[in-house]
Amino acid sequence: MKRIFLIGVIAYAISSLLLDHWPNAIAATGREALPWMVIMLIDLAFAGVAMIKLVGPSFFEIDLDEEASVSADDFNVPDSSFYGSFGFAVLVNFVWHGYKFAVTTGVESFGFSMWFLIEAVALLLTFMFFKAAQKAAKRAARNAKAFTQRTSA
Repeated sequence: MKRIFLIGVIAYAISSLLLDHWPNAIAATGREALPWMVIMLIDLAFAGVAMIKLVGPSFFEIDLDEEASVSADDFNVPDSSFYGSFGFAVLVNFVWHGYKFAVTTGVESFGFSMWFLIEAVALLLTFMFFKAAQKAAKRAARNAKAFTQRTSA
């Protein structure tokens, strides 16, 4: 299920980039384009982190003998941080698209309504994975604490 969610994160980030944020950045000029350019970088960052989480270890050859080798741990982002930040980004897009859905009409309103519905589902799934990641992190911390207490006694 986690792999499917990560594929969904990649698909959402790339489609958001190509279908929403990039056209808005191209349509704007000067300082008006800057927020869209930042959002485009955020989209690319989420797609990149999800790609590394999905297939990262196969991209990096771990050579323990060489000091300068790059490993997947060099790009590790905790699950709860990833899901939380992605959830926040989707929430901001959800609010923005909901607002635009409410104030526009016709085909433009339909486009915003589709984004609104997709982001509602994405928020639900992100919240579920975020809560599961929090529980897993707490369990790992408890296990590490118990292991430390056993070995020090």
